[in-house]
Amino acid sequence: GPSHIGLSAAIRFACDMFPLSHDPHLHGGHWRLLLDHLPSYDVALFLVDLRHMADGIFVVPVTNSQIHEYLLPKFYPSRKRLLPMDLRENDLQDLGLIFAILAAGCQGSAPLHHRNADAEAYTQLCRAALAFGCVLEDSSLSAVQAVTMLCRNVWLSGAPNRRKLADKMSVLASQMAISVSLSSIHRSIVLVLTA
Repeated sequence: GPSHIGLSAAIRFACDMFPLSHDPHLHGGHWRLLLDHLPSYDVALFLVDLRHMADGIFVVPVTNSQIHEYLLPKFYPSRKRLLPMDLRENDLQDLGLIFAILAAGCQGSAPLHHRNADAEAYTQLCRAALAFGCVLEDSSLSAVQAVTMLCRNVWLSGAPNRRKLADKMSVLASQMAISVSLSSIHRSIVLVLTA
């Protein structure tokens, strides 16, 4: 699986900056390197299934149909990992969501202790993708779902300060959801006024 040690300095910096934005242009497209950390399609499916089994008792912010009909085809066209040159900046929040789902899948395999390091690495990749994706300036539903998944992942991580971190993530997700909702209402008003 991925590891923080194998992440470029630009990706580590973006991870550490989360939730603050990190201009993806500052590092000459290093954000495209996030794709190198996606697992194979078969491993991604396995982790998605583990997440689904583990989340049976939780309110799940991402549906299986969204994962199988939208996210996996987007990042694994023809069941092959998307090429870095095909990643667009507006895909970063969706990429953050898929990394959050993969982290949850790794946590779903809790008896396999080596998976906890993978969960942490995917969590860091999620944070970097969201920072590169400017979630505080321009949130999307995927960003809200990703931060909600991060909250869930932090809570289940066993970290000593997990409650405080999960509370902060929950507040951030709520603020982002309000922003997405208000933005949607604003777009609707503009459409009505210009029609």
